[in-house]
Amino acid sequence: MGKKVLVVDDEPHIIEAIQRILTQKGFQVIGACNGEEGLRKAKQLLPDLIILDILMPVMDGTTMAQSLQEDFLTKKIPVIFLTCLVREEEIRRLYPSGRKYQFLAKPFTPEQLIEVVDKVLGGK
Repeated sequence: MGKKVLVVDDEPHIIEAIQRILTQKGFQVIGACNGEEGLRKAKQLLPDLIILDILMPVMDGTTMAQSLQEDFLTKKIPVIFLTCLVREEEIRRLYPSGRKYQFLAKPFTPEQLIEVVDKVLGGK
C-alpha cells in the first residue's frame, strides 16, 4: 500500500474527489469531516501527509494544524492547506514560527492536486 494521506474537509464530495485522484496514483486516503476527527485520526494513523481544509465546524483547520505542531508524534507531518477564502499571508501571520505550509485553492484540478502532493512528499 502507498503512502497514507489524511484528508480533512467538511464537504464529503471534496474528500471523495481527492480520494479518487490520489488512489489512482497509489496513495491510501483516509477521510475526516472536521478538525477534531482529523486530529484523532492523525494521532492514531500517523499519515505521511495531511490535506486540511481551513473553514470547518467543530475544529477549524488552523486550530488542528496548531495542535499537530504541539504534539511530538504529529509535528513533522506535512500539511497542505485546502482553501478558498483564507490567503497565505493570513496563515503566515497565524504561524510566525516560519514553518512552510503549502496551499491548494478550491476548486482545483487533478493535476494541481498531484503537483502539490508530489512537491510536499518530494516526488516519492
